[in-house]
Amino acid sequence: MFEPNTKGVHNRYSCSRTMIRSIIFLLLIGLGSIVQATPSGDDFLKMIGHRVDVPEMQELLDTLATKELKESYQPFSETYSIESFEYGIALEFNKNFILKEIRFYDSGYVYQKCPFKLPLYHKIRIHEDRFFDRFGNYDKDPSNPFLYNGRFENGKVKVYFKDRHSELITLTYNEEALNRSDRESLAHWGFRVIPDGKCLNTPFGGTPCYEGMSEMVWPDRNLKLKAMFKYGVPHGKGGFEDTTGMKYDGSFKLGFLWGIGQLVVPGQFQYAGEFLMGKRNGKGTASYTNGTRYAGHWLNDKMDGYGTFWYSENYVYTGQFSQDEIKGKGKLSTPEGSITGSFRKGRPHGFAEQYVNTSQTTLSGTYVDGKKQGEFTLKSPFYGVKKLYFENDVEVADPNAGN
Repeated sequence: MFEPNTKGVHNRYSCSRTMIRSIIFLLLIGLGSIVQATPSGDDFLKMIGHRVDVPEMQELLDTLATKELKESYQPFSETYSIESFEYGIALEFNKNFILKEIRFYDSGYVYQKCPFKLPLYHKIRIHEDRFFDRFGNYDKDPSNPFLYNGRFENGKVKVYFKDRHSELITLTYNEEALNRSDRESLAHWGFRVIPDGKCLNTPFGGTPCYEGMSEMVWPDRNLKLKAMFKYGVPHGKGGFEDTTGMKYDGSFKLGFLWGIGQLVVPGQFQYAGEFLMGKRNGKGTASYTNGTRYAGHWLNDKMDGYGTFWYSENYVYTGQFSQDEIKGKGKLSTPEGSITGSFRKGRPHGFAEQYVNTSQTTLSGTYVDGKKQGEFTLKSPFYGVKKLYFENDVEVADPNAGN
């Protein structure tokens, strides 16, 4: 069934468990719009135990995608693996796409030396004596003289040595903490199709509703899906629609809306742009039923980053957003003029400059929650420059006069 959130999806996930077990998780499709960045040591600690859609993870995956990768799936452990031999790093995710292990390699027959700054002050090729001086809280493994064991919050570290130099460092998230992250992540997933409807025979070749283009219907919900299937789930191009007017046309990955697509939610919005894990992520445009629209960057279904919001055709804000809020540097344009500067909660907050079209004047100074406060500078092509003073948006006399 089509589900708009993870709570029902996760409860019914086991219905397709045998199909999911044979999936190779192609994580990197659809992440090309993310700006490349070199991760720091702290970034890796922010990734492990978290979902694939956290910003630090997306940036790392985009960096790794510039080189050849090996992706695989282990059905018994239900683990999806990504290995970059040129970057000397391997990532392992559980079935719900939470990072459970990171491995950093030294150069060898297969891997090149990991070039990233490692977490917890670790380094590749550190001598064993120096390692012991730096990490006195690590214990040598009683069953393996070439292995040291350590811990970090909710996880463990293993450092392997060869010729008395570290050659492999592994961070593994605790199983108990991983299960807790699984439960906490459920509310964050977006639109996903669970393939438990009625499969229709189709003339497109392949195995219906398992491999190739197929159709599936849910008569009780008046929902119809036509999409590429792989490993028993929608994976590739396709779309769905129902009698309420809800409609999607675009890309799927493992049932999730993932990649480029167009989504219509009746009574709410129409969206065209990028999706990640069933949510609007990346660049996209949304038109709302109240007449407003937004074009710009999204993060987990929220306007976040740089974009433009139209209250109407003549009342437009362009600039920074944060979690559906106008926040940061930007410009608000109206038929009367414009305000350029810092904003918070959709109102000027901090230094900003107001321009009036009819008088061609500018008024610049500090705003507090949309109200002028303190000294402002008025510039007019007819009257020159003048200082004005405000208290709670009301003009007052110069507080320094007479001193």
